[in-house]
Amino acid sequence: MMKMNRVVALLTTTMMVGFENKAGWKKDESGALVLNDSGDPVFVDGEGKELVVRGNTIPQMLGENRNFRERLQAAETNLKKFEGLDPEAARAAVDKLAGVDLDKMVESGKLEEVRQSITQQFQGRLTDAEKRAQELQSRLDDQIRSTAFSQSEFVRDRVAIPPTLFQKEFGDRFKVEDGKLVPYDSDGNVLYSSKNMASVASFDEALSMMVDSYQYKDSILKPMGHEGSGNSGQGGNRSQSGRRITRAEFDGMNPAQQAAAAKAQRAGEMTIVD
Repeated sequence: MMKMNRVVALLTTTMMVGFENKAGWKKDESGALVLNDSGDPVFVDGEGKELVVRGNTIPQMLGENRNFRERLQAAETNLKKFEGLDPEAARAAVDKLAGVDLDKMVESGKLEEVRQSITQQFQGRLTDAEKRAQELQSRLDDQIRSTAFSQSEFVRDRVAIPPTLFQKEFGDRFKVEDGKLVPYDSDGNVLYSSKNMASVASFDEALSMMVDSYQYKDSILKPMGHEGSGNSGQGGNRSQSGRRITRAEFDGMNPAQQAAAAKAQRAGEMTIVD
């Protein structure tokens, strides 16, 4: 800035040459400008002092002015980030934080208390979320089971007791896995189909297997020949000699059950109908 003021003063003095004959550019006897060793013109002020004006003075001044302007714009941009911020409040907050001794907090146990408090709050929320998720999953599983029992052809045509009681007896033998019902026997083993080897038994086929091994099966099944008749559960006290099973039921039995059914048929205790 001092250089700029000096040049401005020099140029101002030059403009006033016409008013003060003592100041002006130094010239030789022929009237040509006198240049110094660097090739720059020499100016003589009113006191006879010689000053040199370099050739790159004006471009240098413009460059410095541009630099000052860019720095000013950058400063204004950075200041916008702090608009609305109370400088005194910010300084007070910084000073307060600087005065906190974390080592003392650790020694006094306050930091650990804060950590435990946050952990407990988070764990409590996580536990509640897991509990709600389990409740929703349990409701969904129950709905899947209820839908399967209500739409079962075996339950509709063969079961004599109310479906809700029947489901209560055998419902827990079906577990929902990956959104599908998987049947298990009384020993906790998966029930596989006797029709499709290595495949899990279908819902109705699994029910037929479960009921066939149930010791009170005669009291929960409808009498043969009354399928779909709306019999309300008077299927008990039937003699074994009057028992009839369908060919589909026979095909759904495992080999041991089929052998027992065939033996009962030969003895006249069972009839297999198509």
